[in-house]
Amino acid sequence: MKLASLRAGRDGRLVLVSRDLTRCIPATSATTLQRAVDDWGRLSPSLQAEFEALERGSAPGARSVRETDCASPRPRAYQWAAGSAYV
Repeated sequence: MKLASLRAGRDGRLVLVSRDLTRCIPATSATTLQRAVDDWGRLSPSLQAEFEALERGSAPGARSVRETDCASPRPRAYQWAAGSAYV
């Protein structure tokens, strides 16, 4: 399964990308990669099914994709950092 984030809004839009890197579909199970990572155990089977539909050519909404369409994989990853850690 190949995942990417397209430029959209603050956190990007999660898409599944074909093995040959030419087509993609918006992920319906999670809208951002951060959301997919946060709940991977529950969402990965759905994302895998969507990816397999893309590979079979039966996924609605498939479009061509170029690497220049993509954003950083996790444009705004969440983290907690204590200011006291930086002296």
